[in-house]
Amino acid sequence: MSVNTIIVNGIPVNIESDVLIRLLASAGGTVPSNAPLMKDYAMTWFEHYKKPTLKTKTIICYRTMFNHILPFFGEMQLTEITTSDIQSFFDQFRDASRSTVKHMKDVLHQIFDSAIEDGYITKNPTDSKRLVMPSKVTERQPLKPEQVRHILQEMPRLDLQERLLLMLLLYTGERKGEVRGLRWEDIDFENNLIHVRRAISSAQNQPTVVSTKSKAGIRDIPLLPELRQFLQQFKQREGYLLGRQRPLTEAQYRRLFDRIGLKVNLYGATSHVFRHTFLTMAASSLDPKTLQAIAGHASCDITMNRYVHKRDDKVKESRQKLAGLFD
Repeated sequence: MSVNTIIVNGIPVNIESDVLIRLLASAGGTVPSNAPLMKDYAMTWFEHYKKPTLKTKTIICYRTMFNHILPFFGEMQLTEITTSDIQSFFDQFRDASRSTVKHMKDVLHQIFDSAIEDGYITKNPTDSKRLVMPSKVTERQPLKPEQVRHILQEMPRLDLQERLLLMLLLYTGERKGEVRGLRWEDIDFENNLIHVRRAISSAQNQPTVVSTKSKAGIRDIPLLPELRQFLQQFKQREGYLLGRQRPLTEAQYRRLFDRIGLKVNLYGATSHVFRHTFLTMAASSLDPKTLQAIAGHASCDITMNRYVHKRDDKVKESRQKLAGLFD
């Protein structure tokens, strides 16, 4: 146990670190700089107090949330994390569902409450009424086939890097973080596959390599002919497809995507809408289990109920297919 020396009425007094932390915390004072890092405290809290009470499926959900929380807050001491930091963290998830952000807020709240109990901090930064949570997201609608065709027709207006990002979004169905994490060695021209092995998360706008959203996220997806032909023109085939030796930061990705939107009508689509679009259009040609594997989902229900949308043109086509059904 380390010992600190404090001055009481001009007299040096030795006191153990844990005792000093609790005294200062109870008095509303400043906690010493030897407060633990968020990554160390959070994992200790999870392993000792939370994990024993959870079922296996819930444990996986917690680990997925930690894949976002720890890269952002991990190297910060508990005493350094402010309400402003919490808001910056939430701002990354404007395209995520409200329930996803709420779950992460609940986890953070529990961690900070535990830190208060242990005497490391005096206030929970997630309690602030100033925090703005993402608005409730309505069901994301995929682009219509004619909208996609128009976007493809406008492709020549884009520079090479802009076209690369848009082609990856249109022809892979990958998540934004997975697209940012693609390296040239992941492009298997011989077998016409793309190996999805990692994703990029941004903590304070610094790109960090993390695992995919779930175990199912580590997967192979088809390298479609149009994308293959486009990629083959690149002579520089090392490092990241977007960003060369380092992946794009969140701000760099956003600026690149915004530049595309200034030159081509994207019909309000976000990166995630392109994922919905790809999976919806692929659903007319693939069986559900294959589509689930390409999407990187843990269950078929998520793919079919959340990402695959009804296509009015296919409903109309079904009339001919169903003609004479009971003959």
